[in-house]
Amino acid sequence: MKWLLGIACAALVAACGAAFAYSTGYFDDGLTKSCEEALRQRLKAPSQYKRVRIVRDTKDMTRDEFVAYLDGSREDESVRKFHLKSFDAKNIQPQTLSLAIEYDAPNSFGTVLRGYADCRYESTYGKDPISYLFVKIDGKTSLEWLRGAVSSD
Repeated sequence: MKWLLGIACAALVAACGAAFAYSTGYFDDGLTKSCEEALRQRLKAPSQYKRVRIVRDTKDMTRDEFVAYLDGSREDESVRKFHLKSFDAKNIQPQTLSLAIEYDAPNSFGTVLRGYADCRYESTYGKDPISYLFVKIDGKTSLEWLRGAVSSD
């Protein structure tokens, strides 16, 4: 009977550890971490951000979408041509990675409100971003959002 109690305790500890790791974002992918970091920077009280739900979607880019993405990038013309040639040869499959985030966070008066954010990342190689600087929250990168925040003050 003691061994049964020991197994039950071990299972409880493991479940609590897994729940803690999940709640802290330990198992999150790169897109989730980058999107939430970019979102937190836009909040009045980032430390009080609480994720409610996230939904991830991945969509392969068409050639036209990839051309538009390359045209909007700051890459050198030779790099853009290389990427397009790689796309045409089917060596790469660029993707649009998106994350719909539902969250709770306090406003400037301290009232907790439910918010929604659309996070997108256009990836040449179909991989998650390595930094929050490369994702767009509601259509704006962190730099674009910061410029708007500074100009409105």
